[in-house]
Amino acid sequence: MLERCTSGRELALSRPFVEYNARRYAAGRRECGLALRTVLKVIRRCGAPSEEYYPYDDAAVEGHPDAFAYSFQRSFRALRYLRLDDGQASGDVVLGRVRSFLAAGFPVTFGFSLHRSLADDGEIWFPKKRDSVVGGQAVVAVGYHDHVHLGSDRGALLVRNSWGHEWGDGGYGWLSYAYVTRRLATDYWTLIKRSWLRSGGLERPRPLT
Repeated sequence: MLERCTSGRELALSRPFVEYNARRYAAGRRECGLALRTVLKVIRRCGAPSEEYYPYDDAAVEGHPDAFAYSFQRSFRALRYLRLDDGQASGDVVLGRVRSFLAAGFPVTFGFSLHRSLADDGEIWFPKKRDSVVGGQAVVAVGYHDHVHLGSDRGALLVRNSWGHEWGDGGYGWLSYAYVTRRLATDYWTLIKRSWLRSGGLERPRPLT
């Protein structure tokens, strides 16, 4: 998305390449699961080819990336990643930060709790008290709307999920602001590169509060 905004070309990073290297890094540090910071760190350190050069089919056959897949490393070294939440910021403050970066053109990735009531229609309502947690999921927020109604809640983030085009509207859906303000979502990160700001395709986000 960012490359499309700033250079006019679409860049879909190879998901199996990123996952392979992130799992290797996490195993070396004895991490449980894959933290979003680990994934972003691996992208900056190892780079990533586009998915057309290293798709899921090749990954399943080869088992590990070849030297060519690592040849894109240099172009990713200028990336910086920034966390938007911390232990002291309230949910309302975090939501303000997320909206600020989205308004400036920067996507924000984060994780949230999956509840049993979640449907495939792309509307992620804030769960009821007796709705059990069945896992967790990471998504990328690419926009927001203050007047979308999900149940009794108003306002939602437009998110891209990793469950394929069958979920929601071609893989996109709405997640209630209440997930952010009431802390059922956490670990918010975005990527920054100076050249993106110089290009004029993105705005400078407001300072964090």
